[in-house]
Amino acid sequence: WKAVAPAGLSPMYAMPAVVDATSARFLAAYATIALVSITVFAFRRRWPALAVAWVAFVAVEAPMLGVHQNGLQIAADRYTYFAGPIVAMVAALALLTLASRIAPRAAAGVGTAVVAALAAATWRQTGVWHDTRSLWTRAIAVDERSAFAQNSLAGLLLEDDSVPAAIDHFTRALAAEPDYPQAHNGLGIALGRLGRTDEAIAHFQRALAVDPGYDEPAGNWGVLLARSGDVPGAIVRFEQALAINPHDADIRVNLGNAYVRIGRFDDAIAQYREAVHIRPDDADAHYNWGVALAQQSKLDDAVAEFEAALRARPDHADAREALGRAQRLLRAAGPPDDYAADALSVTTRTSLSAT
Repeated sequence: WKAVAPAGLSPMYAMPAVVDATSARFLAAYATIALVSITVFAFRRRWPALAVAWVAFVAVEAPMLGVHQNGLQIAADRYTYFAGPIVAMVAALALLTLASRIAPRAAAGVGTAVVAALAAATWRQTGVWHDTRSLWTRAIAVDERSAFAQNSLAGLLLEDDSVPAAIDHFTRALAAEPDYPQAHNGLGIALGRLGRTDEAIAHFQRALAVDPGYDEPAGNWGVLLARSGDVPGAIVRFEQALAINPHDADIRVNLGNAYVRIGRFDDAIAQYREAVHIRPDDADAHYNWGVALAQQSKLDDAVAEFEAALRARPDHADAREALGRAQRLLRAAGPPDDYAADALSVTTRTSLSAT
């Protein structure tokens, strides 16, 4: 249908939670397939090309039928890449028949009109794919019940710091799919930005209850606890997140920061070292590593980490300030005794991913 009449196209046709194979649209599909098959068989000798086209259509569509489900979609516009050529050949055959037997000018006019209409539709459709926000806005316009589309748009709004709008779309995603862990995680981040800590934590807890193997809610929960001053509680959550996903550099940086705040500098440095191993150009990891070294009065090593942070990100203002301070202290023959108490603060990742 989409190949013949490309209207109401969407980037995402979400798989329903329950697929009722006896619903009206599926019954109509079964009837259409049966009717076409019977017709093609009945006219196989008179119009053999039509029979060949139908067999080819079924053959190339077979991988797209969802017998083996792949992805979050029940269907996708790109599936018409397979149907399109066969449909186009059938249409061309019809036009050639019309041109040779009845009205060549009419056939040319019809063909030109069809191609022009499809070209215009293609041009218009490119606007949907212009950017990510246009993409998900269109998907929601076609089907506002798509939890995936609602969550994806909410994540973009959160990146733009449009927190109230993000909360609205996360809420809509959860209305469509109450046990959507990514939407609970995103809503928790958004609520946390508004200072609604208890509500945010409740959503992180729900996300983890639904998907215990999802590390981001635990990490974001830790961020809120650290921000509220509960550093031991934050450490528990960061460690929980790393137990799920030991390769998350952001969580390792935040865990290192929490260790710094309670004076466990060696443990912090171990986390920063691992974060840099995972992501060598992580400027914050290098900078925080330098802070931990400086608080131990290891200024030579701290200078090396501050310089590494600036190589990774030349506009890292904290690293530049820290480097200058450490170099001045070294020129003054070492840090004063109270350097550790007066050290620069670490840079914390205030949130992880919302999607």
